Amino acid sequence: MRCTACGGILGVDCFNQNDCLQISHDLYINEFLQRDLADAENRIQFLEQFILDNNLEIPYPIIEPIDASEDWLPF
Repeated sequence: MRCTACGGILGVDCFNQNDCLQISHDLYINEFLQRDLADAENRIQFLEQFILDNNLEIPYPIIEPIDASEDWLPF
């Protein structure tokens, strides 16, 4: 019998089909996220170059930093 995830022979190439399915799923999600991240980085790089080429000014900081005294987290 063959593993539905990797195509290996169960008991020889693949010993736990459920684990293999989970690993295959995780690898697929990771690959998707890596492509999404690379796309976002390319867009950021394009925008940064566009800003530089057109001498645009972005007010800094766009998001105000949180003051340490305002930190309400318990840890």
